[in-house]
Amino acid sequence: MTEETPLPTMGLTSMQAIELMFDIEDAYGITLDDEYLNDATFATARSLWQAVEATRGRSEAA
Repeated sequence: MTEETPLPTMGLTSMQAIELMFDIEDAYGITLDDEYLNDATFATARSLWQAVEATRGRSEAA
């Protein structure tokens, strides 16, 4: 698996994506903005991490 591997091809379902989102939010103490709650965010590990980093950056700036 690379950062560009499509997560759905690795078996990530929509229900698992929701669980993953909650796990990430709990682990990093963030809440992903609504703009990131879409298929594009959960397409690859890179796109997911970019959403997490953007959200963390906003949280730290506040």
